[in-house]
Amino acid sequence: AADIQTGEIILAKNKAKQFPIASITKLMTALVSLETIDQSQIAIVPPEALIGENPSIKGLSEGEVISTSSLLYPLLLESSNAAAKTLADHIGTKNFVNYMNGEAGSIGLPKTFFADSSGLSFRNTSTPEDLFKFVSYIFKNKRQILDITRKKEFEEGMKKWANGGKFSGLENFLGGKTGYTDSAGQTFAGIFSLPSAEASRREIAVIILKSRDRNDDVIKILDYLKQ
Repeated sequence: AADIQTGEIILAKNKAKQFPIASITKLMTALVSLETIDQSQIAIVPPEALIGENPSIKGLSEGEVISTSSLLYPLLLESSNAAAKTLADHIGTKNFVNYMNGEAGSIGLPKTFFADSSGLSFRNTSTPEDLFKFVSYIFKNKRQILDITRKKEFEEGMKKWANGGKFSGLENFLGGKTGYTDSAGQTFAGIFSLPSAEASRREIAVIILKSRDRNDDVIKILDYLKQ
């Protein structure tokens, strides 16, 4: 848990240790999409994009035509692997993943590595320290990514995507992303606005990796910080 504005680390455990990050990856997918793809362009969902998709996500179908800007909503609200793979496929998956790793380098995330755009790969790894720096960067430079993750749902035409995150409805939640794979456990990277004695509010990032109960862990940390 650390302060976005001052960089102060308030509490930490294994902050420099690398862990798989699962779908926290999709924050980088969104960033690279915004920085490398014209958002008015149209993408086509390739058949391989649906391999490994969560069956509860009914957002995209093979051969569907959708704008790259619209893909950010299933990507970030429902954690759609198909949306992540479609964005990568749009400019070539290898190119896209190279951009992701290049972006990590330019932001200054030395222990962060991406092997795919979805987070399904156990080789997508980072540290709590790097992820704090990463969400701070997004908060200051590409806030619209976090703004999407705060929405309860988003409708476009006949499509409707709902947010699966527990904290999206909270007024003091400023955005973030969850993840889960067997190798990563439950993961979370998000920002909360908390009351402070010194200032009126503080913007605090909470990063949790390898959790067995991410929501409970986040709530315990927030309660501790409020006290």
